[in-house]
Amino acid sequence: MLVQCVDGYKIRQELDVDFNVIHFRHTNPAYFISKWYIPKGEIWLDHKFRSEEEFLIEMETTPMQDFSRRAYIDRFIRPGKPKNLVSHEDKQPNGLTVQYIDGSQVRRFIDPQFVMGGHDLVYDYVPRQTIWIEQVLDEHEWPHILKHEAYERSLMEQGKAYDIAHDYACAAEKESRRAVGGSYIGDEDHTRQIDFSSFYVQP
Repeated sequence: MLVQCVDGYKIRQELDVDFNVIHFRHTNPAYFISKWYIPKGEIWLDHKFRSEEEFLIEMETTPMQDFSRRAYIDRFIRPGKPKNLVSHEDKQPNGLTVQYIDGSQVRRFIDPQFVMGGHDLVYDYVPRQTIWIEQVLDEHEWPHILKHEAYERSLMEQGKAYDIAHDYACAAEKESRRAVGGSYIGDEDHTRQIDFSSFYVQP
């Protein structure tokens, strides 16, 4: 497959708020991360994560259904523990702590599938009452990721299943991004034509 480095921020602002780090084409609408817009034969990698390219490609192209969850994790993680995982943290008025973390260390030492952000009600390795956000993302993306994770967590705390809470959180994240110029298919101000090549970033 051809690896294309792409502007993940632009994709999340204009096309797919659920574009994470690396994806290839899926067209089945029932598939959790359907990515109909990626051309056949291409893998799209957010250029912010280029330093992890080899690892991420192997992870993305290894069928998880061939393994148990534990065996899949064991295939990718290294022995040892992360060092200097948290760059800094903020305390929120609602009592939550937001930690900005080195996600590459999480993927190599704890969970290869961790991307973008997460919280303690989804990941048992995240400290209680805590949200993690990838520090490698541009700072102007942090508030949108925080909005998503905090809302998702609050819904799960009320008893909603993760998949449902995630859908609501994606909608809340879109609204957060719209407030700073984001626009999506179906919005009145969204162009009818999308130049998918505009998402490519030169190596």
